[in-house]
Amino acid sequence: MKKIITNSEKEMIANIFTKKYYEVAYFLGIPYTSFLILELFNKNGVSNILKTKYVTSEEIIASTGFSSTAKYALEWMLSFLSQSGLLKKTNVRGIPEYYYDGQENIDSRSFYKKIIEVDREVIPSCNLMEYVISEYDNFFKGIKKGIEILFANDKIYLWNDYFNNNNSGYRVYNSFGAFGVAKWISNKKNITILEVGGGTGSATSFLLEKLKETNKLSIVDEYIFSDISPIFLRMGNKVIMSIVPDDFQYSLKKLDFDKPIIEQGFKENEFDVVYGVNSLHVAKNLATSL
Repeated sequence: MKKIITNSEKEMIANIFTKKYYEVAYFLGIPYTSFLILELFNKNGVSNILKTKYVTSEEIIASTGFSSTAKYALEWMLSFLSQSGLLKKTNVRGIPEYYYDGQENIDSRSFYKKIIEVDREVIPSCNLMEYVISEYDNFFKGIKKGIEILFANDKIYLWNDYFNNNNSGYRVYNSFGAFGVAKWISNKKNITILEVGGGTGSATSFLLEKLKETNKLSIVDEYIFSDISPIFLRMGNKVIMSIVPDDFQYSLKKLDFDKPIIEQGFKENEFDVVYGVNSLHVAKNLATSL
């Protein structure tokens, strides 16, 4: 019986999901993120509300005067802190309620220092998190929308640094995705690949380099790099041109995966591989997009 994963592939996977990765992403990253959130809660009065009694997200919003648009982000934060063990949770009234006993010594910077001592390549992930946290007051109060904060013109460099294969906090997704595609197409020919939500092209880069390294570029009849943003299409084009030979067939297409692809000039059953790294989380209806 043929092995699904060979020993060499196991070694390759182990080199992706290293001990350092787990230490930074989980053992240090979770308390770092938790303390960033608690510092935010301390700053805007949420912690004081949580210390009085078990409360719901709606009760917090009513007490603080936050915008109703804060509800889902606030619920995610409360749930995350509960899973991290920093908040107590109950469902006595049939909805999640949270309580904070305030016993923790909150200091996100100490965890930041520990993280970069282990792996300085993850700094872009930390920089992006700290920027977003710094703007959450404006989001909670309805002063700024999430899109305005995340994609502010003067902060685009944060995303360029984050969606980068030099960022070990992000590289793992690109490398493991490329490993999966390369393995799946290893015994196939005349492959057509559609990449969705290609963004800055860091996943594209990793996949094409992997195919080039394993002499598999020649089995790709066409590679379609797609995104909803013309800026990202231009960035993707630059990435692809820097890797593939002149006779490699590829194209750039605008694609909104919230809409039926047939209406956007694509044919049914046209692709052997549909590939996306860190893209489908923005789908309005995940099942429909898939």
